[in-house]
Amino acid sequence: MKIEYKANFQQVLDRYQQLWDGRMADGILARIQVRDGRVQRDAFMANVPDIPEMFDDYLDYWRTTAKLEDDTLPVIAPSFGTGIEGGYFGADVKFGDGTSWCEHTGDLMEHPEKAVYNPDSDSVNLVRKCTKYYIDNNQDRCIVAPPNIDCPVDILYMLRGSGIYMDFIDNPD
Repeated sequence: MKIEYKANFQQVLDRYQQLWDGRMADGILARIQVRDGRVQRDAFMANVPDIPEMFDDYLDYWRTTAKLEDDTLPVIAPSFGTGIEGGYFGADVKFGDGTSWCEHTGDLMEHPEKAVYNPDSDSVNLVRKCTKYYIDNNQDRCIVAPPNIDCPVDILYMLRGSGIYMDFIDNPD
């Protein structure tokens, strides 16, 4: 397999495999960060939820790092910020300032029925649309990864609100 935005792709895969197999016990994987003032690793978040712009930002970054012989894999993954997961369960998602957020859907201790995964929600459909766009437009330049799903506690916070932090103490069961 050849990836356009990683000149030493096969060597990187080989090193990951050696590390995984325990054949590189005394070795490390190296990563080089590039920040030239215009292109930064997380610049794609500045354009959330504009899928084509997010994709172009990813490609701009990986294009600038293509010849670095480090162990970074050029991965692009649908990522809309932590708020998007709340939308999977019915929360109203807002976008701005390079991220997403949402209002929690209610008191889950009293109304757990409100937290129901909706596979047809706007949020799930947005992530599906983004994933398809990345796959359809990638042309073997990078690796398209599954959607970026943040911490499960973030999802609980979005659904329950800040009370989630005390729930572990006040309601351990």
